[in-house]
Amino acid sequence: MILVQSNNFELSTNDVLSWFITRNIPFTRLNGEDTIELVSLSMDEGKIKIMIKVNDQVIDFDDIIAYWHRRGKISLKIPEDIKDQLKQNFQRKHLGGLYSNVSSQYSSLENYLNKRLAGLRSGLGDSAHSVINKLWALDTAISCGIDIPPGIITTKKQELVAFREKYGNVITKSILDSVFLWDDDDILVHYTEVITTESLDKLPDEFAPSLIQQAIPKLYELRIFYLNGKVYPMAIFSQSDKQTAVDFRKYNDAKPNRTVRYQLPTEVERNLVELMTKLGLDSGSIDMIVSIEGKFVFLEVNPVGQFGMVSYPCNYYIERDIADYLSQFQKN
Repeated sequence: MILVQSNNFELSTNDVLSWFITRNIPFTRLNGEDTIELVSLSMDEGKIKIMIKVNDQVIDFDDIIAYWHRRGKISLKIPEDIKDQLKQNFQRKHLGGLYSNVSSQYSSLENYLNKRLAGLRSGLGDSAHSVINKLWALDTAISCGIDIPPGIITTKKQELVAFREKYGNVITKSILDSVFLWDDDDILVHYTEVITTESLDKLPDEFAPSLIQQAIPKLYELRIFYLNGKVYPMAIFSQSDKQTAVDFRKYNDAKPNRTVRYQLPTEVERNLVELMTKLGLDSGSIDMIVSIEGKFVFLEVNPVGQFGMVSYPCNYYIERDIADYLSQFQKN
């Protein structure tokens, strides 16, 4: 059985599982929203036996021949009777931290179960590598001989002004993943943005740590899906539309960017494979730009980035290749 870790609304997961269904490959899908309980865990006579319950289905870890971590992780449910016992003990002041302690015990169990699944090398991805530190990825790219944009991390307006004077147009982007904020009326999304004179004037002398990079003039962008040593590159002509020129994620639904299949130079491809290997990633979506001088500049990598946007317009059939990779273990 192939265990697939995802979430309820992950369409790319559905597309891969469709290939399993057509080929009669047994699988179980485990969503982050599912209710999960530990049935048993034993370490006896040199053997480890683990069983969990997902909704009404019991999963024996011995039956898992391959594991695909797409999104999320195992989160255990604290049984209601234990919660009730803890609530009763809350009345005793000196046991006020008991619930926190028990929650930590469950967190330790979750961590162990996720590590066990990640230890199945017959698979793709793991929860520990679902988020990659953006600065570490840039650092590692340099060690692999890959160009990155000149940049700084700063908290001081004076330093930002000096950097802008040196490089001209500069952008700012999140050090972490993009931020999504919402209320009853609006959804606010943190995109890559150019720092204009007007926005600079509004800044205080000191602010939260910010990633500032040179805004490199580009011919086009590249979105490259990586799968276990193989790359699937796509060119995005985002610079032809003012709305998407700085950040192609500001999609123009009325007039979408032109996207085409692309061939990377051998050296660039080799360097990207080295980068993903050093980062401990067997899959992920890589973002690059090709400058007007023809340089290939690395921006970032998302271990759980979407691949349908590359697969369908370029006829790569990435979903089939993922299914092929995972199902090979079923045949052994």
